[in-house]
Amino acid sequence: MMDPLKEALRRYQEITLAQEKDRQEAYGALRRDLVSVNEGQNKLRDETKNLADALSKPQVKGRWGEIALRRIVEVSGMSEYCDFEEQVSINTVDGRLRPDLIIKLPGNKTVIVHQCPGNNGRRGVGERDQGRG
Repeated sequence: MMDPLKEALRRYQEITLAQEKDRQEAYGALRRDLVSVNEGQNKLRDETKNLADALSKPQVKGRWGEIALRRIVEVSGMSEYCDFEEQVSINTVDGRLRPDLIIKLPGNKTVIVHQCPGNNGRRGVGERDQGRG
């Protein structure tokens, strides 16, 4: 009469031990994943700080703006020398200018895109006739 009870308790103990082993493995994997996520977050924070520090320098910020502007016009389907030109010197009534970008429009018109000093990186946009020299 006690043998079936002993057998049931033995099976229960085996199942409990197997479940405990599975639980420990799962928690171990979870702990490793959390450590990995924490390391990734620390790396991301450090790289974000490095990027913010780099972009606080006027030369880096200016170059980044030029690259971003070029990508924008290229993604919009414009081709260099056909639809736009970069860093071209032009003579105007106000003197010689070197805008970041000149976009060519129909009717011999242009849009001059130039980062204005003192505007915190915002770009000024103005339209002029194509009078380059």
